[in-house]
Formats: sequence, structure tokens, C-alpha cells
Amino acid sequence: MTLPPVLGGPATARGGVGGALRRPAVLLPLALVVIIVSVLMSPQDTTADRVGALTTYSASASGARGLYETLGRLGWHTERRKTPLTAGLDTTAVYLVLDPPMPLTHREGRALLDVVRRGAGLVFVVGNAGGIDDSLHVSRGSSGYTARDRTDPAACPSHDGPVIPMWFDDSVHLYRLTTTGPLPTADTVAFVPLRPGGVRFSIRADSVAGTTGPRDGSRQPAVAAMGIPLGRGRVVVLSDPDMLRNDVIRVCHWGMGVASVGMLDWVSRGRRPAMVFDEYHQGYGESGSVLTAMSAFLTRTAEGRLVAQALLAALILLVALGVRPIAPRAPRRIERRSPLEHVDALARAYEAVGATRVATRRLVRGLRRRHEHGAWVASATAAVPGEAVDARFLSAVASRYRGVAADVSRIVSAEKQHVSAAELLAVAQAVDRIDRALDRPAPAEPSLQPTSALP
Repeated sequence: MTLPPVLGGPATARGGVGGALRRPAVLLPLALVVIIVSVLMSPQDTTADRVGALTTYSASASGARGLYETLGRLGWHTERRKTPLTAGLDTTAVYLVLDPPMPLTHREGRALLDVVRRGAGLVFVVGNAGGIDDSLHVSRGSSGYTARDRTDPAACPSHDGPVIPMWFDDSVHLYRLTTTGPLPTADTVAFVPLRPGGVRFSIRADSVAGTTGPRDGSRQPAVAAMGIPLGRGRVVVLSDPDMLRNDVIRVCHWGMGVASVGMLDWVSRGRRPAMVFDEYHQGYGESGSVLTAMSAFLTRTAEGRLVAQALLAALILLVALGVRPIAPRAPRRIERRSPLEHVDALARAYEAVGATRVATRRLVRGLRRRHEHGAWVASATAAVPGEAVDARFLSAVASRYRGVAADVSRIVSAEKQHVSAAELLAVAQAVDRIDRALDRPAPAEPSLQPTSALP
């Protein structure tokens, strides 16, 4: 015996669960929970990120504000430079170019080396330094790491250490400096010795300067910083910007804070000159605004002032040409008839008033104008005033061309009295015959006296 399905059995239960999940009251809260979990679990930038710029304006882990404030408390006069390193450089100051994201120009590099030779100091990180590293024959080599616990742990605070470790073995890993040629001077001082391959080098108790480099050309120990006398000034070359970051110099037992102060004390010759941090190439000052940079170019440089004067002159010329004291008026366009329309209208006007004599005179004048270039015509019509020119012309034609004398008489008669339309047509045909006769050579020399055929 087969039992009927019980209401609420397994099949019904499965259909009920699927339908409940598709309901908006359940689906929307579930989607909201998934979004919140995804946002919380997604990676985000934190203040402990050490990839940022080494600027004194940043108090994050990657900044250099710690070094800036420390030098100020130790008696140095600190300042931030927000203009290019091309003019106004002080020979008594120390300039710090700390791995800027905007590279220095070669002109700025030459200006810095020149002011160092005249007595200033320079601290820079290899790379983006306007060719200074090439001039000093130094470059960045393979990586290494400093000796562990450069400072006695007993002299450090009990909670000494970074919040988020930068290196997992609690050691400062830095690139080492290499030389690409002879150094400007043999009195090079080594700072921050490294121990590549596990070889440990001795470190002085003050954790500042190592030993003066050997003069016999033998291999020097691996170092991350180097001091080079140059002219009357000094230069400190750093291989890695990490040794000056906030979260590195604040760790006491790493000794980077003491080493940094020692390097700056060496480049300052034990005095307290002005420490000028280059912030212009970190993105601050005039470089942060296009309008400010354009304004400085147009007002502070000779080329910019020339461009500004040219723009001003062009603006004045544009205003002078564009402004009109009287409002312009559109030119009036008069539509003219074509020659054929003009002839047709004139013929209709002559026909309306019956101007057969005027029409005849117009035909004779046109005939004379077409053939007045001949020498015989010029002599026959010379010194004849007004309307008599046409009559003298007809007389000369009748004297020279005897075959058209009758046509000439018809034309002269039509000029003196009104004729009918048929007679006017005969006059036009007579003018046409005379025109063809004048195109042929004359049979004999014409007589310049009027013919007897004329009335």
C-alpha cells in the first residue's frame, strides 16, 4: 500500500529553503555582509608604509621629519628650500638632497658642486642627483646589511623597536656604495660599515665614522655612506634612503640616528651651519602648481619676460584691431542684369516709344566703332565735332565702297525721319551688308568728299 506524501517532507523542505534565500528580505542583508567583509579584508595603505617620499613634511614611517626636528633640537638651523637649486646658494650652508622623486637637472648638479668647492656642504642619495654621483665616481652596488645592534641595548629604552618591522631579522638592510673611478680625494671617510656574506667589520664605539680609506688601492670594506672632501667643502654620499627614514632612525639599537647625526656633524666641520632640505624636488613649492611655475618663469627669467612682453604686445594689437569706433555695416549688394537681359529690355523700351531714329543712330555708332581703326576712316572723320562724325563716316564709306551706296542712303534717311518696323528691319539688314563690305578690301582709293548719292 502506497502512502501519500506527507506535507512538509524532504522535497517540500528543500523547495522552502531555496525560496527563502531568494527573498529580498534575506538576500539584501546577506549581500551587505559580504561587501563589508570584503572592504575590511582588502589591503589598504597604512601610515607604516615605507615606500613614500623622503620629505621633511611627512611624519609617517617613510618620511624624514624625525631627522629634521632632531637637527633643530641639536642646535642646527633647519630650513626647507622650495625653489630650484640654481641660484642664491650659500657657501656656508649644508644642502640635503634626499632621493627626490623629481630628478635634479644637470645645471642644478653643477651649481651644487660649485658651491661645495667654495665651502658649502652636501648630503645626497645616489640617483636623481643631476649627475653628481657620476662626477664623484660613486654608484649604488649590491645589497648588504649593517652589523646588528650597533648601540649597546642596555643604553636603549626597553620598548625599543618599530611598530611594524621593516626587516624580519631585526637588522638594517642597505645597499652598498661602489666606486666607478678614482675619487676626487684620497681622504675619503667611510660611514655605516656593512657585513656582506656574514663577515663582520669592526665598528668604532661612537658609531659614527669608520676608518679613512686606504691609499694603496686595496679593497675597502663595504659601506653604505661615504664622506668625500671636495675643494673647501665636504660631501656625504648615501647609498640608500632607508637609513634616514623616521621608523629607522627612531630604533635605538640600530644606531642609524646616531650615525646620521655623526655624518652631518662631519660635513658641518663641527659647526652648526644652516641645514637646507631640498623640498622643491619632493613636489613642494613652485613645482606643485602649474600657474605658479608659469608665473615664476614669466617674471624671474629673461626668456620669460621676453615672452610676457610679446604676449602683451599681441594683446594690445588685437584690441586695437578688434575695437571699431563705428559699428560695421553690411555692404549693399545691387543685383545687375546680364548683357542679354539689358539688350532685351532696351529693345522693348525703344519699341514702346517708337524710337526708330535712336535705334538707327545706335546701329550706325556701333558700325563706326567696329571699323574706325582704319587710316582712311581716321582721316575722313578728323576734326569733326559731335553727331557729325557718324554722317562723315557714312559719306566716306559710300565714297570708298560704291556697292553699298544705296544702303548708306537708306540709313541716312532713317536717321532723319520715323520709319515703320519693316523699314527698321531693312535698315538693320543694310547695316549688316555694310559691315560685311568693310571687312573686304576696298576696290580703289576712297574720296574724302561726300558722295552725290547722299541726299
